Amino acid sequence: MENIQEYLEKMCDEKTLEKRRANAVIPVCLVLAGTVVLLYGILAELSDTISNALIIIGFMVALLGFAMVFRLFDKKSGHYVYAPTKSRIRTRDIYISSSDKETCRKILENSDFASLENVGRNNNSLTMLKIAISDDNHFAALQMYESDMGYSPTTQCVTAHDSEVAHVRNFLNKPLQ
Repeated sequence: MENIQEYLEKMCDEKTLEKRRANAVIPVCLVLAGTVVLLYGILAELSDTISNALIIIGFMVALLGFAMVFRLFDKKSGHYVYAPTKSRIRTRDIYISSSDKETCRKILENSDFASLENVGRNNNSLTMLKIAISDDNHFAALQMYESDMGYSPTTQCVTAHDSEVAHVRNFLNKPLQ
Protein backbone atom coordinates (compact mmCIF):
# COMPACT_ATOMS: atom_id res chain seq x y z
CA MET A 1 0.00 0.00 0.00
CA GLU A 2 1.46 3.35 -1.01
CA ASN A 3 1.87 6.06 1.61
CA ILE A 4 0.70 9.63 1.24
CA GLN A 5 4.10 10.90 0.01
CA GLU A 6 4.11 8.36 -2.81
CA TYR A 7 0.52 9.33 -3.61
CA LEU A 8 1.46 13.02 -3.83
CA GLU A 9 4.38 12.12 -6.12
CA LYS A 10 1.97 10.18 -8.35
CA MET A 11 -0.34 13.20 -8.46
CA CYS A 12 2.62 15.27 -9.68
CA ASP A 13 2.96 12.88 -12.61
CA GLU A 14 -0.74 13.39 -13.35
CA LYS A 15 -0.23 17.19 -13.27
CA THR A 16 -2.69 17.71 -10.39
CA LEU A 17 0.17 18.80 -8.12
CA GLU A 18 3.52 20.42 -8.79
CA LYS A 19 6.67 20.01 -6.77
CA ARG A 20 8.49 23.26 -6.17
CA ARG A 21 12.10 23.42 -5.19
CA ALA A 22 13.32 25.76 -2.50
CA ASN A 23 14.46 29.20 -3.64
CA ALA A 24 18.25 29.70 -3.74
CA VAL A 25 18.21 33.47 -3.17
CA ILE A 26 17.99 33.43 0.64
CA PRO A 27 20.75 30.84 1.23
CA VAL A 28 23.13 32.62 -1.15
CA CYS A 29 22.40 35.98 0.49
CA LEU A 30 23.05 34.49 3.93
CA VAL A 31 26.41 33.10 2.80
CA LEU A 32 27.41 36.43 1.30
CA ALA A 33 26.21 38.52 4.26
CA GLY A 34 27.91 36.21 6.75
CA THR A 35 31.14 36.33 4.79
CA VAL A 36 31.07 40.15 4.63
CA VAL A 37 30.42 40.46 8.39
CA LEU A 38 33.14 37.88 9.13
CA LEU A 39 35.69 39.70 6.97
CA TYR A 40 34.72 43.06 8.47
CA GLY A 41 35.26 41.63 11.94
CA ILE A 42 38.72 40.37 10.91
CA LEU A 43 39.95 43.33 8.83
CA ALA A 44 38.43 46.40 10.51
CA GLU A 45 40.25 48.04 13.37
CA LEU A 46 37.68 47.59 16.10
CA SER A 47 37.90 46.70 19.77
CA ASP A 48 38.56 43.03 20.45
CA THR A 49 35.07 42.47 21.86
CA ILE A 50 33.28 43.93 18.84
CA SER A 51 35.65 42.23 16.43
CA ASN A 52 35.14 38.82 18.07
CA ALA A 53 31.37 39.32 18.13
CA LEU A 54 31.32 40.18 14.41
CA ILE A 55 33.50 37.17 13.59
CA ILE A 56 31.19 34.83 15.50
CA ILE A 57 28.00 36.34 14.07
CA GLY A 58 29.38 36.31 10.52
CA PHE A 59 30.54 32.72 10.86
CA MET A 60 27.15 31.57 12.19
CA VAL A 61 25.18 33.37 9.45
CA ALA A 62 27.47 31.99 6.72
CA LEU A 63 27.21 28.50 8.23
CA LEU A 64 23.42 28.72 8.25
CA GLY A 65 23.51 29.82 4.60
CA PHE A 66 25.77 26.88 3.66
CA ALA A 67 23.41 24.44 5.40
CA MET A 68 20.51 25.87 3.42
CA VAL A 69 22.50 25.68 0.17
CA PHE A 70 23.18 21.97 0.69
CA ARG A 71 19.45 21.37 1.21
CA LEU A 72 18.86 22.72 -2.30
CA PHE A 73 20.54 19.63 -3.74
CA ASP A 74 18.35 17.19 -1.80
CA LYS A 75 15.75 15.76 -4.21
CA LYS A 76 13.29 15.26 -1.36
CA SER A 77 13.38 18.91 -0.33
CA GLY A 78 10.82 21.40 -1.54
CA HIS A 79 7.05 21.49 -1.28
CA TYR A 80 3.95 20.55 -3.23
CA VAL A 81 1.59 23.04 -4.86
CA TYR A 82 -1.97 22.40 -6.02
CA ALA A 83 -1.63 23.12 -9.75
CA PRO A 84 -5.01 24.77 -10.56
CA THR A 85 -4.75 27.40 -7.80
CA LYS A 86 -0.97 27.45 -7.17
CA SER A 87 -1.63 27.04 -3.45
CA ARG A 88 0.96 25.37 -1.19
CA ILE A 89 0.19 21.94 0.27
CA ARG A 90 1.03 21.43 3.94
CA THR A 91 0.98 18.06 5.71
CA ARG A 92 -0.30 17.56 9.24
CA ASP A 93 -0.43 14.50 11.47
CA ILE A 94 -3.59 14.29 13.57
CA TYR A 95 -3.89 11.58 16.20
CA ILE A 96 -7.39 10.23 16.58
CA SER A 97 -9.04 8.41 19.45
CA SER A 98 -8.68 4.65 19.36
CA SER A 99 -12.42 4.29 19.84
CA ASP A 100 -13.00 6.24 16.61
CA LYS A 101 -10.57 4.21 14.52
CA GLU A 102 -13.24 2.20 12.66
CA THR A 103 -15.41 5.28 12.17
CA CYS A 104 -12.50 7.08 10.57
CA ARG A 105 -11.73 4.08 8.35
CA LYS A 106 -15.33 4.04 7.08
CA ILE A 107 -15.26 7.79 6.47
CA LEU A 108 -12.18 7.42 4.30
CA GLU A 109 -13.52 4.37 2.44
CA ASN A 110 -16.80 6.18 1.64
CA SER A 111 -15.23 9.65 1.16
CA ASP A 112 -17.82 11.00 3.61
CA PHE A 113 -15.78 13.95 4.87
CA ALA A 114 -18.75 15.66 6.53
CA SER A 115 -18.70 12.88 9.16
CA LEU A 116 -15.19 13.84 10.29
CA GLU A 117 -16.78 16.05 12.95
CA ASN A 118 -17.77 12.83 14.78
CA VAL A 119 -14.15 11.67 15.06
CA GLY A 120 -12.38 12.54 18.29
CA ARG A 121 -8.82 13.83 18.40
CA ASN A 122 -6.43 12.52 21.03
CA ASN A 123 -2.66 12.98 21.29
CA ASN A 124 -2.24 9.71 23.22
CA SER A 125 -3.24 7.41 20.40
CA LEU A 126 -1.57 4.91 18.13
CA THR A 127 -3.87 5.84 15.24
CA MET A 128 -2.93 8.79 13.06
CA LEU A 129 -4.67 10.58 10.22
CA LYS A 130 -2.15 12.19 7.89
CA ILE A 131 -3.68 15.14 6.05
CA ALA A 132 -2.10 17.07 3.18
CA ILE A 133 -4.19 20.19 2.61
CA SER A 134 -3.81 23.25 0.41
CA ASP A 135 -3.65 26.69 2.00
CA ASP A 136 -6.65 27.87 -0.05
CA ASN A 137 -8.83 24.86 0.96
CA HIS A 138 -9.35 23.53 -2.58
CA PHE A 139 -7.48 20.21 -2.19
CA ALA A 140 -6.82 17.68 0.56
CA ALA A 141 -5.40 14.16 0.67
CA LEU A 142 -6.04 11.94 3.70
CA GLN A 143 -4.70 8.58 4.83
CA MET A 144 -4.95 6.65 8.10
CA TYR A 145 -1.89 5.13 9.76
CA GLU A 146 -1.52 2.81 12.74
CA SER A 147 1.50 2.19 14.89
CA ASP A 148 3.11 -1.17 15.29
CA MET A 149 6.76 -0.31 15.90
CA GLY A 150 6.36 2.62 13.49
CA TYR A 151 3.43 4.12 11.66
CA SER A 152 2.31 2.30 8.53
CA PRO A 153 -0.66 3.08 6.26
CA THR A 154 -3.85 1.14 6.89
CA THR A 155 -6.12 2.76 4.29
CA GLN A 156 -5.77 3.94 0.73
CA CYS A 157 -5.13 7.62 0.24
CA VAL A 158 -8.29 9.57 -0.63
CA THR A 159 -8.68 13.11 -1.93
CA ALA A 160 -11.18 15.85 -1.23
CA HIS A 161 -11.85 18.84 -3.45
CA ASP A 162 -13.44 22.26 -2.98
CA SER A 163 -16.51 22.04 -0.69
CA GLU A 164 -15.41 18.72 0.83
CA VAL A 165 -12.16 20.31 2.01
CA ALA A 166 -14.10 22.66 4.30
CA HIS A 167 -15.09 19.62 6.40
CA VAL A 168 -11.46 18.54 6.58
CA ARG A 169 -10.37 22.05 7.63
CA ASN A 170 -13.07 22.09 10.33
CA PHE A 171 -11.72 18.77 11.61
CA LEU A 172 -8.20 20.22 11.73
CA ASN A 173 -9.44 23.18 13.75
CA LYS A 174 -11.36 20.95 16.17
CA PRO A 175 -9.92 21.02 19.71
CA LEU A 176 -8.42 17.98 21.39
CA GLN A 177 -10.67 15.90 23.64
